Amino acid sequence: MIQKMTQACLIASLLFSLTLFLQLNKGEFLKGPDAYYYALQADYWATTGEVKIPDSSIIHRLVGSLQKTGLRTGTALHVWITFAQAMLALLTLLFAKQRGVLPMTVVTVWLLLSPSVLFVAIEFPKLFLFLLCLPPALFLMQLPAPRNLYAVIPLFLAVVLHKAALPIAGLLVAILLLQNYHRLIFSKQGLGLLLVAFLAAGLLYTRLSDRLGLLDLDRLGGLADLSPGIVTLLGRDALPLVIKLELVLLLLALVWVMVWRIRQDGLDWSIAVVIALILPGFVPFSSLEVFGVGERYAILLPLLFILAMVYVLPTPQFDNKLKPWQGYGLLFAALMVAVPLRTDYSHPAHLDPDNRAYDTVTKQIGTYDIPMLIAHRGLNFYYKFKTHKESFHYEPEEHWDKTRIWRLSYRITADELGYYLPKECSWQSDRIKTTGHADYFLIREDCWFRFRQAITPEVDQDLYTRIYQWWRNPAQHRPAFLYRKHRASKQGTDDGFATFRD
Repeated sequence: MIQKMTQACLIASLLFSLTLFLQLNKGEFLKGPDAYYYALQADYWATTGEVKIPDSSIIHRLVGSLQKTGLRTGTALHVWITFAQAMLALLTLLFAKQRGVLPMTVVTVWLLLSPSVLFVAIEFPKLFLFLLCLPPALFLMQLPAPRNLYAVIPLFLAVVLHKAALPIAGLLVAILLLQNYHRLIFSKQGLGLLLVAFLAAGLLYTRLSDRLGLLDLDRLGGLADLSPGIVTLLGRDALPLVIKLELVLLLLALVWVMVWRIRQDGLDWSIAVVIALILPGFVPFSSLEVFGVGERYAILLPLLFILAMVYVLPTPQFDNKLKPWQGYGLLFAALMVAVPLRTDYSHPAHLDPDNRAYDTVTKQIGTYDIPMLIAHRGLNFYYKFKTHKESFHYEPEEHWDKTRIWRLSYRITADELGYYLPKECSWQSDRIKTTGHADYFLIREDCWFRFRQAITPEVDQDLYTRIYQWWRNPAQHRPAFLYRKHRASKQGTDDGFATFRD
């Protein structure tokens, strides 16, 4: 029966993947707030051999390689999202297979229905990539020592693919070392191999990955409004309700399985492995930034809960708990829900940016001579992808020539602009233009700078907030950690075009 159910689970996963690709690819615009960032990077790599914005992630090269086969950029990105989602399902169900027919079938049904897995695949393709390494790593960790040390290989690969894997991979490697410390510490050969392995891993990490630096600590958000990632995530109104329900239900299921396992076999290393998997999602991080570090770990928890439950289950003892017709019925029912509904309930349309507005604005201003455009995140990537021109979603560098920079204001009314702009920047000056969309105006940066200087909280608190404290009107300078990737922008050169290159 195990072979037939394995085949059925694989077929069901494949069928869903095919329909997922068709659903993603039929849309007029790409899904996800950063979709056009990925499209820009892949397209630029496919045409020039380099990424437009410094980023060492392999995903841009993979999607770019797909584009070089003749696919459109959006189609190539959808192929990758579908493939990555299918690979995670395959690796996870094969990991669950060793626990018996029932666990494998239940895990496959969850993978077909899970809103969080598809949400992460669409929203965070780079983050999703390192998740592919976890099922094989956990499979290898179950082998008897010292063979379980082979798990270090996929764990190291996870860190190379995305530095967010560092806490999970580091904790799991620490567990492996503790399980094998007699062989590694009290043996000259073992100690030598350990030192060589650490040196080789360190060298490869610095060569192959976008390594973690001290400036990256800025991304943790400081000590303001600290909250566990899972708590912050559950408190976000925009997060689909089904993901919140999935998160809570799987947490309760994991607690039940853990209690049952401890009663059966007592405390052992498997409990430490579970804690290592899920701990980052419970660590307090600053909650000021939407989908900051804490929430990104928390959105991975449903998958990590499933992997943890599979890991702590004993060897097969459930095979007689599921009849074939019941297994096929569960898979069929899951497909009937997942195929028409999963994309909509996992990533509702309201989570996507207003790409139609971006398209209207881009078509209107795309032919203008704009050396550098300042526009909010999302719009800047769309504009950059469609026009291949420079744009920036932060405050311009101080040494940049403001007369060669234009800005897209958002929801600043024509009356407000007319009242506070200096006379030389009036509507007749050709330094402010309409864009074909009521929410956006195009303003030369020197005029915007003088307009902004005239606004104080005492003059107009609401307008001040929209100008200085709303991400849709960029007023914050580029974070320090990005200067490592964009060193050219720190140089005080007078060559405007050079400073406008990312």
